[in-house]
Parts: sequence; structure tokens; C-alpha cells
Amino acid sequence: MWNATGPDSNRNAPPGVVPDYNHPEDVYWTLNIVLAVICVFFTTTFFLVRVYVKRTISRNIGVEDCLCNYVLYNGFNEYIVARYGAGYHAWEIRKPEYYNWLKWFYASTVVYIPASFFTKATILLLMARVFAVEPRVSKGIRIFIWALLVAYVPIQILRIVNCYPIRTYWDPKVHNAHCLNQRKIFFSDLSLSIVTDLIILLVPIPLTCRLNLSVGKRIKIVLLLGAGGIATALTLFRVVKAVDFLNSDDITVDYTPIAILTNLEITIGFVCACLPSLNMLIEHHIRRRRRQRETQTDRRDRSRASMIKRHFRWMSSTTHASPPPSRPPNRASGGMIDLDVEMAMLTGQPVQLRSERLSSTESIGLRPLGHRLNSGDGRREGWLSQDQDDQDELHDSKFIMKMVQDSRARAEEGAKESWCPVWDGPRDPLASHGSWKYSIRTH
Repeated sequence: MWNATGPDSNRNAPPGVVPDYNHPEDVYWTLNIVLAVICVFFTTTFFLVRVYVKRTISRNIGVEDCLCNYVLYNGFNEYIVARYGAGYHAWEIRKPEYYNWLKWFYASTVVYIPASFFTKATILLLMARVFAVEPRVSKGIRIFIWALLVAYVPIQILRIVNCYPIRTYWDPKVHNAHCLNQRKIFFSDLSLSIVTDLIILLVPIPLTCRLNLSVGKRIKIVLLLGAGGIATALTLFRVVKAVDFLNSDDITVDYTPIAILTNLEITIGFVCACLPSLNMLIEHHIRRRRRQRETQTDRRDRSRASMIKRHFRWMSSTTHASPPPSRPPNRASGGMIDLDVEMAMLTGQPVQLRSERLSSTESIGLRPLGHRLNSGDGRREGWLSQDQDDQDELHDSKFIMKMVQDSRARAEEGAKESWCPVWDGPRDPLASHGSWKYSIRTH
């Protein structure tokens, strides 16, 4: 084992190799730095997206949201490990830097277990919410999370105290040090990771098939929850690299692929756990843009209808040749006055009259004006006086009852417009005018 005789035991260069401290050979250093920066970028970005969605859209921060922020430390830790020489040959790193690398290497082994557990717990809690329609399944997933915690705690303790005193890991001046078998600790950790990754990969498939959803949505859920299965392949490959590392004489080079695979595994799992939040954000913006388009369309339609209405209401007949306006006959004789007549009488412009009574379905060119025109000249001269039919209509009991019923219906509709947004939620922008799509408030 590399640390059996102290941290400086395998820094001797192979025969015939001259260490170059100023220009060490770049074996994995650049690759490690680039991938560490990429992983930190993705984990930070998806974490911020998740926090934004939880605070502004769903407004429901759960336990998994508080756990997943710990994953960020793993990416930063891997970057620091690379900063102190991971990817260079051990014999081409100066002693102070090499001891710093050992210190951060120890920190990375301690940070990995919590980061892995919190990532998997976040995915499993998401699965428990998706399959909450089956209480036994949801309860079983939560029990599995607790079992996973119980399994990880002993491994984490062994990771922390694998050497006594702990500084033996990086300090060659410690005497009478004792270290545990690193091989067994590594393979117990890897075995647990493989089992949990396979469970996360396979469990959503049979459960999703029983959901009452369309085929497209089922496939989406399986891909969303099972995408973490990619980490299983990375874990299997990490087992092979761990064997090489445990028998290594150049740990700064042989450990770097393990660090890269570990970082990728946790990053992929974390991104998969945050994909529902990203999907919620995209759907939110799509609905908002659709609502804006619907609002703009409704405004244009109302504006166009209003313009057409005003056009027909005020459309003048002065474009046709006609004699100067004369005083029209009394309405009792059967004529009906439109607004052009009164405007023509006030302005002295010629007007073309229609003497026949028009209904709203017979003509859209001239809108009839009822018996409430209030021109003082017209009433004094008699041509705007109400006819007897209108007087009889006002005293008709059926007509009065109809007006009362219409007024009551309008009042009820106004009351509905007041309590529907509070009780049933906001009006669906895609629903038809005057109809409500009932929704259940979840927050």
C-alpha cells in the first residue's frame, strides 16, 4: 500500500528518469482541470436554476433542495486537488506541493461519501414524489433512503479515521502511525455505489408503466429518473481504475482518472436530479409567452371589433348625392331616425335617409337609434317624439320582467367574476371567453 511507510515512500523516480520540477510531464493535469471547471459550472448553474424555480415558481422548497447544495463542495474540492499536482508524476512534484496534494486528496475521499449520498437521496425523494399515487412504493423508497444512510455512515467513519493520527495521511513526521486497509474501504464504497445506481436505474421502469399517463410522458419520466444510470457505467469503470491505483507507485497520476470519474458521476446524478426544475422553468416561460400572445390577440380582436362597430355606427351617408336634409316625418308614421339624421341637422350637411324600419339582422349599415334621442330641437318640433308602440312597450309587464331578469343575470355574472379567481384560481389563458378552467392550488 502506498502509505504503508509514509506519504513520501513512492516519490522516487524510476531508474533513468530525471525529475523536471519546472516543466513536469502533463499526463492528466489539463484534462482534470478542464473537466473540474466544467463540472463546477454545470452543478452551480443547475443548482441556481433549482433554487430559482423552487422560490419563484413552485414556491415549495423540500428536504432534497437543502441536501443537494452539498454537492457543490465536491467539484470545488476536485479543482483544488488538481491545483496541487493531480495529473503530474509524483516524483516531479516538489515536497510541499506533494504534501498539500495528499491533504486535499484525503479531503476529497471524505467529501465524496456525503456528496454521493445526497445526490442519490435527492433522486430517490424525487421518485417518491412522482410515485406518491402508490403509498407503498413511496414509503418503500423512503425506507431505502434511510437504509442507504445507515450503510454509508460506517464507510464514512472509516474514510475519516483510516489513519491514526489523521495527519499521517500527509505528514511524514508522524511516528507510530496506524492505517487501515485502503483496498477494502475502496471496494466496499464502490460496491455500494454500483448497487444503488442499479436500483435508481431499474426501479422507475416498472413503476412508470403502471401510471395512467400517455406513452410519451411515461418515456419522459423513465429517461428523466433513469438517466442517473449513466453513473453506473462510470462506477464500473472506476472499479478497474481503483485496482490500478491501489497497486500504484505513482498515485498522483493513477488517482486522477478515479477523481475524474467520481466528479463526472456526481455531476451527472446532480444534473439528473435538477432536470425537473429545468423542465418546470421551460414550461413556465412557454405558458407565459402563450398567455402574452393570447392577450395580444384578444386586444387586437377587441380593438378591431370596436373599430368596425364605430365605423358602422358613425358611417355617414354624405358621400352620396342627396338633397339638403329636410325635417323627417313623425316616427308614429313608421319611420326610424338614425344618428346621421341628427348629426346632419346639427351640421347642415346633406344626408340620405331611410324611411323604413330596420332591424339589427336586416342592416348593419345604419344602426337604429331608439326612443332615447335627446335633441331639444327634435322634441320641440315633434319628429323625435316617442311613438305609441314604445310607450306601450315600456308599460308591458313581460318586458319589465325580462329587463329585471337580465339585470339579475348580469349581477350574478359580475359576482362570479369576483369569486372565481379566488376560489378556482386564475383564468386559464387558453380557455374560451367566459369559461373557467378549475385548478387546484398547491401553494
